[in-house]
Formats: sequence, C-alpha cells, structure tokens
Amino acid sequence: KHLKADSVSQAVQLLDDNPGARLIAGGTDVLINLHEGKDKFKFLVDIHGLSELKNITLSDSEDIIIG
Repeated sequence: KHLKADSVSQAVQLLDDNPGARLIAGGTDVLINLHEGKDKFKFLVDIHGLSELKNITLSDSEDIIIG
C-alpha cells in the first residue's frame, strides 16, 4: 500500500501507525528491491516533494541539516 505524506509530522505518524513501513522519496532502491523480492513490507510512506525537506545545508560544525 502506498501512503503519501503531506508533511513530515504526518510521515512520522504513518510510520508509527504502520510498523515495518518504508520511506520512499524517489523510490529507486526500494522499488528495485521490492520488485526483486529482496524487501517485504506492506506499506510505503512517500515523502517525495515535501517542502519541509527541500533545503539541505551544512552547518559551521559540518552537520548536515535537512529541512
């Protein structure tokens, strides 16, 4: 089942409500593994296009900050 999150908080809730769900943003590796039978899960939580995750920066202490 494909679940589309409208926000980061909704994605977190969907993951919490659906144990074993996998996040996808583009889906390349997850979908390939699923097609090849390597991964078995019932839910995909799609976070592709969430505006909260569009900015990626590097802090002065060299931490990667997403969102």
